[in-house]
Amino acid sequence: MQSANFLFCPQCGSPLSETAITNRLRKNCPACSFIHWGEFSLGVGGVIWKKDKVLLVERANDPGKGLWTIPGGYVDHGEQIHEAVKREMLGACCKSSFTES
Repeated sequence: MQSANFLFCPQCGSPLSETAITNRLRKNCPACSFIHWGEFSLGVGGVIWKKDKVLLVERANDPGKGLWTIPGGYVDHGEQIHEAVKREMLGACCKSSFTES
């Protein structure tokens, strides 16, 4: 994987910018929408049940754009895993609080 110190987009070669994305400065490419999320890739997901139903979300991006899945996403650097799960659940169902069990 490329170092966080690179200056040009690894996808299209355009100069990178730094923009606040998800409350952190991240290198990104204005030309092709590439975002450098970090030097790791740890994913989380969660299942929300209510009676006999399960919350599913439609994937907005590839891979699997348009397919249905459980809510999930990536853990930010320095973020606790359980906090990442809560953040992803909040983003999926727009609730402000969760009961932990």
